[in-house]
Amino acid sequence: MNIIYLLKTCEINLKGENKSIFEKQLFANIRKQLDGIKVKISGRKGRFFLTPVDDIDEETRKKIEKTLSSAFGLTGYSIARIVEKNIDDISKTVIDVVSRQFANYVVPSGSVAPHGSVAPSGSTAPHSNAAPSDGAASSDSAARDAASVPFPRTNCDSPVAARDAASVPQSFKISSRRSDKSFKYSSYELSCLLGKLVIDNFKTLKVNLKNPDFKINVEIRDKAVVYSQIYKSPGGLPSGIAGKGILLLSGGIDSPVAGYMMAKRGCAIDALHFETYPYTSEQSKEKVIEIAKKIKTYLPKMKLYIIHFTEIQVHIKQNCKQEEITLFSRAAMMRIAHLLAEKTGANSIITGESLSQVASQTAENIRFTGSHTTYPLLRPLIGMDKQEIITKAKEIGTYEISILPYPDCCSVFAPPHPILKPQFEKVTAAFKTIDLDTFIENAFAKIAILKI
Repeated sequence: MNIIYLLKTCEINLKGENKSIFEKQLFANIRKQLDGIKVKISGRKGRFFLTPVDDIDEETRKKIEKTLSSAFGLTGYSIARIVEKNIDDISKTVIDVVSRQFANYVVPSGSVAPHGSVAPSGSTAPHSNAAPSDGAASSDSAARDAASVPFPRTNCDSPVAARDAASVPQSFKISSRRSDKSFKYSSYELSCLLGKLVIDNFKTLKVNLKNPDFKINVEIRDKAVVYSQIYKSPGGLPSGIAGKGILLLSGGIDSPVAGYMMAKRGCAIDALHFETYPYTSEQSKEKVIEIAKKIKTYLPKMKLYIIHFTEIQVHIKQNCKQEEITLFSRAAMMRIAHLLAEKTGANSIITGESLSQVASQTAENIRFTGSHTTYPLLRPLIGMDKQEIITKAKEIGTYEISILPYPDCCSVFAPPHPILKPQFEKVTAAFKTIDLDTFIENAFAKIAILKI
């Protein structure tokens, strides 16, 4: 199957002289995630083309499209055709692309097919072989030859943006863009010409410039590029361009979303999870691993570190006031995250804290826990409410895993009435008295890296 993908970037295009650094990072991330599938990436000025080096099967095509749909730095991609800059080749390609819009719709016996003829029983609506009335637009062979041109299956087959197969297209729009001003037709003239071609060959279709059922895009560059459906990618910046952050990953809803949002701003991420076996179950650990796998869809280089936190948390519980347990536990976590950042060359620590969502996330408590690292603390959820976070968790596919009923260390050791507004100097002094240094050193020496 011969396929070429048009890649669209947005925020990267706003960069100045260092733009190429962002582009190289994006392409390196894509190649890494494709894991051995050889591709060529070419282009410039916000339009890039990804071409598989070898012919690809359906499974490989799906893997490429899944990668493109999750690549930070891309806003979208399309399955594209590149042809010579002559009106005959462009016309033939447009006819083919439009015909593919109907390829998955079975026309009942005796009904009128999109090109105006009567379709046989159980047949798939074909495109017309009739030539358009404007001879300048295309030759007789343009529509006739289109069926023989290799092209990927229709948009209905996309794993990213499947269409409702019950809704047969009724309207369309041609959107032309002429970057090469030496081309014979202006953008407007080309759109008019190709629009007439489509109407002449597909009798049931009408032009709708405001809300079409589908759009055909034609770009005149070094060559002519024709594409239709634009599939969505997450946008943002390529992961890794802003360095690496250590994500404190629990089994809850918030921290996976925090990791996703910072990855979208260019952070590569290593995740750090605290387990308290046997107080927490093996299922709790497996739940976190599944969440990490979901995040790794977007971050192919991500590692998951596991710290056995039981001795630390038991020591805290036995040596502080009950209402301070959660606060001191989070301070110990921050110290361990700081050590891991030093070890791995990370430049920040990421948490899923949202101001005043729970007792440990009051401004006073956040101040105290944050004082136990000198690294920048990135809190992308700080101003979001719970429903906004849940919506994002559902969008990235972590929500259903996060709500599985396996508690983590924070909930197991949580006191009934945690402190809300501690005096900074007072709790800082109290934390020093419980002497956690040896416990933290021992736990960090046994840190494990899990394969995900």
